[in-house]
Amino acid sequence: MGKAGPLARTVGEYLANVPEPACSTLGKVRAAILSVLPPEAVEAIVYRIPAYKSKGNWWDLPPSLLTARLQR
Repeated sequence: MGKAGPLARTVGEYLANVPEPACSTLGKVRAAILSVLPPEAVEAIVYRIPAYKSKGNWWDLPPSLLTARLQR
């Protein structure tokens, strides 16, 4: 266990340790991110937070694209 709580090895473990209502909100953000990533992208925990990687690069989403997905 780290100073800030249990160390998550997966994004699912990370979200399981987040209290409501933040957990539900982060679940929606996760779904929006996954809906715009290419199929080969993978989730990972990097520096203790969820991250997404594709073709060797960390994925940087345009905020406008993510906002449009969250407003659906």
